[in-house]
Amino acid sequence: MTQQKKLQQAVSALDKQELIGIVLQAAERDEVLAQRLLMQDSKKSRGQKNPKRQSEEYRKLIKAIAKRCGDRHGFITVRDTRQFAEEVAAILDANTEDEDLFLELELAITVLEEAIRSFDYADDSNGDIGYVVDEALSKIGWITKNAELEESDMRERLFERLLELSRSDIFEEWSDWRLVVLRCCEDFAGLKGPRKRLIAEIEKSIARVKQEGRDYSGYEVESLNGMLLKLIEEYGEAEEAQRFLESRLELPSFRQAQIDRKMQEGDAKEALRLAEEGERLDRKLPGLVTQWKKARYAAYKKLNRKADCLQLAEELLLDGEYEYYAELEEWGETDKAELYEHVKSKLKEMDSWRMGDLYERLIEDHRDLPAQLEYVQANPERIEDYIGVLLSAYRDEVHTIFKNHIVQKASEASNRKKYWVVCRMIERYAKTAGRESRDELVGLLTERYASRPAMMDELSRIR
Repeated sequence: MTQQKKLQQAVSALDKQELIGIVLQAAERDEVLAQRLLMQDSKKSRGQKNPKRQSEEYRKLIKAIAKRCGDRHGFITVRDTRQFAEEVAAILDANTEDEDLFLELELAITVLEEAIRSFDYADDSNGDIGYVVDEALSKIGWITKNAELEESDMRERLFERLLELSRSDIFEEWSDWRLVVLRCCEDFAGLKGPRKRLIAEIEKSIARVKQEGRDYSGYEVESLNGMLLKLIEEYGEAEEAQRFLESRLELPSFRQAQIDRKMQEGDAKEALRLAEEGERLDRKLPGLVTQWKKARYAAYKKLNRKADCLQLAEELLLDGEYEYYAELEEWGETDKAELYEHVKSKLKEMDSWRMGDLYERLIEDHRDLPAQLEYVQANPERIEDYIGVLLSAYRDEVHTIFKNHIVQKASEASNRKKYWVVCRMIERYAKTAGRESRDELVGLLTERYASRPAMMDELSRIR
């Protein structure tokens, strides 16, 4: 019989008073249990429909969990943070069968707020509390989506509570989560009153960023303006949405949307102008410069400006955008073999890890074995990635590179773990070079590192 079944039998044999006594004794020793019992009682009492009281019970429970998981100073170390996070997250799944959506919202908000507050007294290096925050926000999103069938007064009430939450100081350092709450408010935008108040709140938030001197073109403001545009497009006039879009072209997503719109309308010249302007304005931001170059290329192509396309396609390719090699081939200005040699030469001249990746991709796509051998000779740490490609054509060269690479790694090894890695490489080397070559290499290393017992031990285990 399992322990659980034994306990079930023992509890079943107790009368009500005995059971009450045991539970009370346990609750006196365990504050978390005590708070859970009080919380269950509040759900069954008249306070069940009192969101404020219900929220306070959940808040006390979370604090009791934090106290139990924390050290004597009240700090929760990384070792105990997961347990704390799991218990708090479990509260989100509390039985809400008899509760209305507003009570469910209060529960989710309570968990959200207390989880964010716990960053001040818990080590969340593993992201466990962040997961609880995300779960609470997901629950809020589920509630707002399911509020669609509720009466308008309930929807207004839910909206106002969320709007109040979005203004909370708790999001002072967590603007991304505040944006999530505001996006949940969008689910009530079908109601005229909430829509007007949401628009006012978003505009106030944008103004606050300006007033505080923060980066106006940053993610937060771009997201807020994106919400406004969405609301205007859905509930306003097309002309109003277009005017709003054109008034915010300093925001990359708005500029890109306007470029896309002009391309769809067949106005490639205006799309080109917008792309060129974007390059000038964002010249210190490489990622955006590349985005506007791509938009400029698309406009050139639409306008059939072949020379400009060829020049920009090569520029983008050398900037790391490999897909523009196919564009250069498509224009067919030069022979494909000549183009390949030209680009390969250009990439070899450039010294950066990104160019190395482009060069490697280019020679792989063209199955250029001599170039691949040369690349591996310059980058012997990649030898095992290329054995299958090069072995049949360059057997001796491949084995020499592999052997020299192993010898180099052995010279750098300084502990048993690294010796083990070297020996596994020797075993893989033997699969293509053969046992004789393996034994020769093991003999070389044995002679060279005879004074390292751990190395000798690992070499002796090679199969």
